[in-house]
Amino acid sequence: MTTRRDFFSLAAAAWIDCRALFRFGAVENPGIHLGAQTNAWPIDAASLDSFMSVLEQIRHTGYTGFETGYFNLTHHADQAAEVKRRIADTGLTFFALHLAIPFEKCDPVTLLPPEPLYKATAESALAFGAKHLVLSGAPAKSAEQVKQKAAGLVRAAEFGASVGLPVLYHNHDWEFTSAFHEIDSLFSGTNNTPVRFLLDIGHAYHAGSDVLGFTNAHLERIAAFHMRDYANGKQVPLGRGGFPLAAFAALLRSRGWNGWLLSEEDSDGKEKLGLAVIEPAYKALEAAFTKEISR
Repeated sequence: MTTRRDFFSLAAAAWIDCRALFRFGAVENPGIHLGAQTNAWPIDAASLDSFMSVLEQIRHTGYTGFETGYFNLTHHADQAAEVKRRIADTGLTFFALHLAIPFEKCDPVTLLPPEPLYKATAESALAFGAKHLVLSGAPAKSAEQVKQKAAGLVRAAEFGASVGLPVLYHNHDWEFTSAFHEIDSLFSGTNNTPVRFLLDIGHAYHAGSDVLGFTNAHLERIAAFHMRDYANGKQVPLGRGGFPLAAFAALLRSRGWNGWLLSEEDSDGKEKLGLAVIEPAYKALEAAFTKEISR
């Protein structure tokens, strides 16, 4: 027979366990999470301290997580446990390790990073404590190539599921301007599979897409968004260009979407402006999503 004291003891223990699960990431706290891609900073890939200093700036700004390119951590694979510990000490969620390589090095059939490379990168991502693996690919030049790319994504995502690391596909603007309707075909060709997307909604906007309509149509398949903005064809900090941030926030709010919004402030890859662009982006996101942000 359970006494009143036993009941409250069990309830207290359950509450403590629940809090621990949220704290250490076993359960994702629902809501919208704000993170930053580290592309905004010049990082010395050979120096772990260089990378960690960027994470401290991200944390200090107010973001709760980050995404980074695989090249920033490849030099530190032999000390993965130490890297994981130091990342955990920042309190930031390591949302994803992003694998993007030059087009000519992609698999000629799938147009994705070669299978041996993404499998090895997935192993490293898990060792570093990343929650996802993100893949970018080369643009398709035929409808058949789009089909092969979708099939390759399915195989990658099935592998990711088998090792406990969800695989997301990250688009650029060419998937939206493709004569072969690449972005639509990638969604339809991977339907009912483990493939999910890190949708770069800024690239979609830059390509002239109906970003609100596309988002609304595919939201169930989108785990995260890359947020970026443009003015007169050039990237500017989020909120300072023409991207319809208020309407975008209203759409996600109306759909009750939970996931990650990641500031991708790389100035088209030409400059590394760090906090000068990351801070305004955070303020814009915070203003747009105040009620939905999970801290």
